[in-house]
Amino acid sequence: MISVVICRPGEAGVLEIDTWLMSCRVLGRKVEHMMLREILDHARAAGIQKLVGAYRPTDRNKLVVDHYAKLGFTKVEEEKSGLTRWELAVEGARPESASMKIVSRAPL
Repeated sequence: MISVVICRPGEAGVLEIDTWLMSCRVLGRKVEHMMLREILDHARAAGIQKLVGAYRPTDRNKLVVDHYAKLGFTKVEEEKSGLTRWELAVEGARPESASMKIVSRAPL
C-alpha cells in the first residue's frame, strides 16, 4: 500500500478529506493526482459538489506543504498556527493523469 485517503461527508454537497497519507517514495510521481481522480470519481457518483481539506504543519509533513495547491485546490483560510484549509469544486476538476491503473475501489 502506498497511499490511504479517508474522507467523510461534510455539510450538504461537501466531502471532507480527513486524512491523506502517502509514501514519500511516490510523492511527485503523480500518484497524488491519480488518488485525487479516484476521490473525484466517488464524489461525482455521490452528488458531491466540493472537496475540502486541511494541511496541519508538523515536522514530518513539511514535504507536502503545497500538496493541495499543486492539485488545484484554492486556499480559503490560514491560521496563525500555520493550518490551512483548502477547497476544490468537483465539477470541472481535472487532475493530471499518469501511466498507472487503479486496480481496486472501495465504495464511498
